[in-house]
Amino acid sequence: MESSGLSDVSESEDEEPIPSITSYMAQRTNHAHIAEDSIVPTRTDAAEPQSLDHLPENEVDGGHQLGNSDWQALINTQTHPTDPKQTKSDYIDYSEVGPAFRLSEASKNVHELDPSAIPNALKQMAHYRVFIPLSMFTSQSLNIIRDNVADLYMKKKTGLSAGKYVLNSDLFPNEDSLTEQTFFQAYRNWLKLLDEVSEPDVAGGWHKHHDLMINDANFSSLFATWKSHDRHLRTSFFNAPFVLDVDSRTYIKGFDREWMVSEVSSFQKEDTSLAIHSRSKPLM
Repeated sequence: MESSGLSDVSESEDEEPIPSITSYMAQRTNHAHIAEDSIVPTRTDAAEPQSLDHLPENEVDGGHQLGNSDWQALINTQTHPTDPKQTKSDYIDYSEVGPAFRLSEASKNVHELDPSAIPNALKQMAHYRVFIPLSMFTSQSLNIIRDNVADLYMKKKTGLSAGKYVLNSDLFPNEDSLTEQTFFQAYRNWLKLLDEVSEPDVAGGWHKHHDLMINDANFSSLFATWKSHDRHLRTSFFNAPFVLDVDSRTYIKGFDREWMVSEVSSFQKEDTSLAIHSRSKPLM
């Protein structure tokens, strides 16, 4: 009879015993290491990149295995974020600090109902002899200063205010933007400041200067001249305070000089506009 591809086993040959799986598990010290280049990764290999055969014997044998409590502690440290109160040394829980507004402090202050009161920050600038543009005395500017909108202060590097924080005048409109109405509105507040920080004889000269301006019948046509003359007086006053005498020759000459500058500037503007108009005029 043909064997159909199966090899015949002689009855006289001794059969080899079937190996037991326990014998293979006992032989743990003689592992055959396969070269890494000959391993073809599969999906199972990708999910489990490290087999038990490559682990140190002490880890497999359970010498340093983690218990259930150790695994739970490790998981908790990975899943629960660190309390920010423990990582930031400067953390302050303001809910436990106490009241922010105390009766002992509030009873010393008086609520000002006058919305036109001069802010203390402008008085500070006056005491430090820091020039205050007239545009900082308009109602809009005073409201901004009182509300302390944005960062309005800067640290001075020179003068009496060196190292001090004062209002930054660059954040406010230029004086040239003042109209006649806003000019006189601001000037009344400027006189209020002078009355509070100056002696009567010093502030009195500025009141007389203000009276000359408002009583000038030609003020509207001379507005640019008066505004320039007044600015020159105020800048000089902050540099070196003086008693303003509206009858002095210096005061009159200063006004005439600003009038000449204003007239020349006006003529130049007219010549420029005429030249532009003549160029744009079509040739006949």
